[in-house]
Amino acid sequence: MELFDNHKSLYRTAFLLFVILTVFVAIIPAMNNQRNNTPLPDAPALSPAAVKGKALFVSNGCVACHTQQVRNVDMDKKWGSRPSIAADYADNHRTDFWRNTATLMGTERTGPDLTDIGTRQPGEDWHLTHLFNPRIVAPASVMPAYPWLFTEKKEAAKNDVVVKIPDEYKEEGTVIVATLQALQLVAYLKELKQVKLPDGTEIPAFLYAKQPSAANVANGTAAGAPDGRLYTLIIVRAVISRTEKD
Repeated sequence: MELFDNHKSLYRTAFLLFVILTVFVAIIPAMNNQRNNTPLPDAPALSPAAVKGKALFVSNGCVACHTQQVRNVDMDKKWGSRPSIAADYADNHRTDFWRNTATLMGTERTGPDLTDIGTRQPGEDWHLTHLFNPRIVAPASVMPAYPWLFTEKKEAAKNDVVVKIPDEYKEEGTVIVATLQALQLVAYLKELKQVKLPDGTEIPAFLYAKQPSAANVANGTAAGAPDGRLYTLIIVRAVISRTEKD
């Protein structure tokens, strides 16, 4: 065929096929997805300080240990009032022309989910203390401290935001002052709040909830708690079987 004998025609055909596939496989689906998935009506836009805090959240590696997705499983009820939906992420935009936005949904929960952290922990003081040294507010925390987001001074200036740090965590006679970056990061965390669905919208259900067994109900034990009689029966049978073999 002439197509395969003429390298110019071959390259042009291959390029045209690539463009067509790109349009139908990538561009059109992306446009449809953007049109069909819009933010919830009551979803507020991030404040300017929170936008900068979001960039700090990404640059400091917080996305490696914290998720922002409430799954539709019963164990995720403590992270939000409902499972997350596509509209919760519809307002994520590109960082700039060259870079896409970071995937803040996360893949691992070394720390708690932050979808609704602004509701669970609305206080600025708690967040600042937690960033300076997580062990102050959560002794068992494995989260690293972020002391570079703070300044240690002998005396605070008029407009400084002083962080309430116990004496054993700082030098005597000094105060810990939050930098602008620390305040921006906290502003972002405080604005992470799960938005309510519009009135009349069916709320997705949390799945796989533990149901109390008949034995648990009869004994008054907690839902999902192990039935001790079953384990006792298994052990007794194992002992009898072992004895018969011996």
